[in-house]
Amino acid sequence: MIFVREESSKTLLFIFLISVVLLDVSLGQTPFKFGNIALLLSSSVFVGYHLLNFNGRFQVVRYGLPDIFYLCFAVLVCISAAWSYKSENAIFQSVMMVLIWLVCVNLSKNDNFIIIRSLLYIALFISLVSILLIPLFPSVVFQPSPSGSIPELRGIFHHQLRFGLFFGIIFGIICISSYNGDLKKIIESKSIRLLIFMLVVVSMLLSFARLYIFFTFLSLFLAFVISRYNARLLVFGMLFCCCLLIYFFIGDIVSFLESIGFDTTLTGRVRIWTITSEIASDSGFLGFGYSSFESDAFARYWGLYRPSHAHNSFLQIYFELGVLGVFILALMIFSHLKSVIFSGGKNQVSISLFLFFLTFLGSFTGMNYGGKPSVLMIVFLMFFYIEVNDNKKFYLRLKV
Repeated sequence: MIFVREESSKTLLFIFLISVVLLDVSLGQTPFKFGNIALLLSSSVFVGYHLLNFNGRFQVVRYGLPDIFYLCFAVLVCISAAWSYKSENAIFQSVMMVLIWLVCVNLSKNDNFIIIRSLLYIALFISLVSILLIPLFPSVVFQPSPSGSIPELRGIFHHQLRFGLFFGIIFGIICISSYNGDLKKIIESKSIRLLIFMLVVVSMLLSFARLYIFFTFLSLFLAFVISRYNARLLVFGMLFCCCLLIYFFIGDIVSFLESIGFDTTLTGRVRIWTITSEIASDSGFLGFGYSSFESDAFARYWGLYRPSHAHNSFLQIYFELGVLGVFILALMIFSHLKSVIFSGGKNQVSISLFLFFLTFLGSFTGMNYGGKPSVLMIVFLMFFYIEVNDNKKFYLRLKV
């Protein structure tokens, strides 16, 4: 009976991971987002199964700061439905945040290899299908309006940025698992390991998601330096110095980048940030409400191009949840950093540390921290609770 339960739990975890990836998979023009529905159903079934099949015992975490700030943020999202332009969406997203949290806190170190193996095989499938479709449907698998002259592969995803980010996540996990000596245990066949690695690298490069690829390598570097050499003060000192240089010499830096042909508008992101901050300045202490950024009420500010999000997590949270939302989000990020900085075993590189930096850095040019459920944020939370909070778990007995 125990073996059957474990196998069922593994199956549900695999289904949950597929539903997470479906958030970014393109299924054509549909009246609803299939990925959201799949994620809602899979997370509900996963939580319900663990509740009903373990004698009413539900594994949760002793409330630490990351949990408190995460749940406070979810509550604020729900409350903001009272003044949001899209109240139903705000309520739905807050429910999703709580369900995802419940799934993640029920993971244990035993699930680590299962998650990595599942992600690798999912990545193998997506990469193979996307590359094989290139000669058949090039207009479908490449981004319709590339940011430059180079074609940008999006495969079966909605957008090439998410496609590149997904394979950046897998690339980092492969590198760290290989360094830690776990990859051979996860996938025993050397030929399959090599095939997956080659396809992941090719897919990541063909996406031409320049910023996310840069963030991937930078996050890997930071994770290796901090985990392996215990150089926390050195790394944060370097980051602090870089911030000071940018602050005092921003004009000179921009002039230099322009002189070498670098797009200092970041493919239009700077304009989006400027307009977003101007609108958000009138949002007050509590913002316009969660999910309001995409409301038609603000369409008049944008002209011909209407972005679906602010391409910056912090600006969008300021827009939607005001100063209070940014404050809670900052506390949540700091609590995550404080926890992951000490994660990972001796002579081991922490996957959650890599994913934290990738999520944090990616939030400056995309919607990750504080946004609607995304592949990056969910995968980060899964490894976060496996590596960081496993020793803080206990069982809460519920009446079923």
